[in-house]
Amino acid sequence: MEQIATYLNTVITDKQKQEFSKVNQQRTWAHRSVQVILTNDYYIGKVTYGGEKISGNHEAIVDIDTWLSVSRKVKRNSVA
Repeated sequence: MEQIATYLNTVITDKQKQEFSKVNQQRTWAHRSVQVILTNDYYIGKVTYGGEKISGNHEAIVDIDTWLSVSRKVKRNSVA
């Protein structure tokens, strides 16, 4: 996660940062931010409604096999 955060911090240009809101212009990626995104099932098209996980009205941007693979690796690394 730390390597991904470092990479993201190096590839986002100052020009791109200018397009962000003023608050976000000063922010940097952190390993925890990366972990939250990679394990959030919103990106596979799910939402929580009434305490249940259901398909959302949005299209998944990560396929389920990739998401499950990443999720397993994140869990395995957080235990170690």
